[in-house]
Amino acid sequence: MTAFLPQQDSGFIRFLRQCQCWLNRSRYRYNYDRMPGLALLAQLHLEDEPKLEWVEQVAARMEFLLKNQLQVAEHDVVKGTAQQKLNELAEAR
Repeated sequence: MTAFLPQQDSGFIRFLRQCQCWLNRSRYRYNYDRMPGLALLAQLHLEDEPKLEWVEQVAARMEFLLKNQLQVAEHDVVKGTAQQKLNELAEAR
């Protein structure tokens, strides 16, 4: 298969491409007011929603990240508690 630029399309192929563009333009409407400067889909069609496999992958990644954040927080608490004990010992001298 060879790729062609739209301006190199023959008459019938150009017509088909224009029809496809028209269908997509009518199907996908964008909202520019929700977040200025960013085009967001006005409506997500059911067949365009994420597949279950993708949602599972995102959930697994989020679980990993949250567990990591929890470990960091626990480490900070332990480190802070240890530092506090060291400060108390230093003050007691």
